[in-house]
Amino acid sequence: MEATLDTLTVRASAADDLAADKADLIVTIRGASLVTGSAALKKAREVRQLVQDLGQIGIPESAVALLAVTAETTSSVIGKSSSARYQLRIRCAQLDDLADVLGVITAQKNTQLSAVIWAYPDLAPAQDALLQRSLARAQAQARLMAAALGCQIAGVHAVSETLQDPEDEARPQYAPAMQMSDMARGRGLTADDLGFAVSHTKRLTVAVEVIYHIRGPLERPGGEAGLPA
Repeated sequence: MEATLDTLTVRASAADDLAADKADLIVTIRGASLVTGSAALKKAREVRQLVQDLGQIGIPESAVALLAVTAETTSSVIGKSSSARYQLRIRCAQLDDLADVLGVITAQKNTQLSAVIWAYPDLAPAQDALLQRSLARAQAQARLMAAALGCQIAGVHAVSETLQDPEDEARPQYAPAMQMSDMARGRGLTADDLGFAVSHTKRLTVAVEVIYHIRGPLERPGGEAGLPA
């Protein structure tokens, strides 16, 4: 009589730390005049000064993007003479430059760093490597469990994978806001001021569930089925 085909469910996971390789800095500048559109990078005096100072440390103008302009006025009339708040995104493509970029930002008056959005290399290679590791772990566990139960693995019935990322990719990942009022004005913040390397890592985990077909338990001498003695 053919043995009954049953299943064995195994869960396994693998994890690794992934380091950010770039960062976007969200900056708000209060300007004395209102300039709309991309022209603000050149025509709004406070914004232009920041762009020029960033250029002095090797950050090109193309790394600075205008996200929003908000007019500030005490009357119902809005014009070029109205003050404004400019929200910028500064892309720091090399984290080695981050301390210097922060130094330029802190040296500017009426400027606030709202957040740092960490960016990472392509997740696909890291995810694939973790998937291979978790599947190998599941297979090793299945073999161990089947041997202990006196069964044989006959094949795979189903496999599912779950990526566990502590940072929700559907929304920006913000570091705690850095308030300019808490820092010294009139001088730049340098790497020596920081005293440590500015970096960020997140732990990426791939979990799998594998359902195996098993045959057994093996028959004991005399035709009785059951676990090995």
